[in-house]
Amino acid sequence: MKGKIILVSSVALAAFFVFLFMTLKVPKTGSLSNEQTAVLTQEQVNALRAAYPLHSGVPSFATMKMPSLQDIIDRADTLLYAKVLGKIDPYEIEFSAGALQRKDSFFGYDLEVIRDSAGKLKKGANVTVSANAVIKELYPSLRKGMEIIIPISKSSFKGKQYDFSSLGMFYVTDGGYAISAYNMEDAIAKDGTHVSLLLKTLWGMKKK
Repeated sequence: MKGKIILVSSVALAAFFVFLFMTLKVPKTGSLSNEQTAVLTQEQVNALRAAYPLHSGVPSFATMKMPSLQDIIDRADTLLYAKVLGKIDPYEIEFSAGALQRKDSFFGYDLEVIRDSAGKLKKGANVTVSANAVIKELYPSLRKGMEIIIPISKSSFKGKQYDFSSLGMFYVTDGGYAISAYNMEDAIAKDGTHVSLLLKTLWGMKKK
């Protein structure tokens, strides 16, 4: 009888340690585990660049000064950490101002919300982000399943949910670290920061 009691206790104890191990080893999405560092070394960031290359495209007509990361953060309604579900079909919006009329094309993506810095969006919700095709060269091509951080703003145009910017965009690695997507010096300086710390740091830059 005693042997049976000891056996049951051992199994229960083993199950407890398995549960404890899984709890410690598997962090919540976007959270920093006890075994992770807040920022990767430059050597580790360099090793990730092959899988997450910098985008440097600029529209041929662009002559204006590119905004800084601070400018982008200040203009954004929130910073969205999301999973790419896929591309949306291109669409057009017609604009009119008096006798002047024009029709612009837009491209974009369907995303699943993981978290956002301003707490405006519900985790798991689907949102659509889009941008004018005229500046499509500014944007890297995103693949289904990728995780990203992007600055977004509520669109004023009917039929659009959110505008998004490639400036200030970050890829998020499998380990939860952010790697800048666009070739911006002040964004590259944040490379290798864990997503949980980066969201907090970037949103803390926003001028009230």
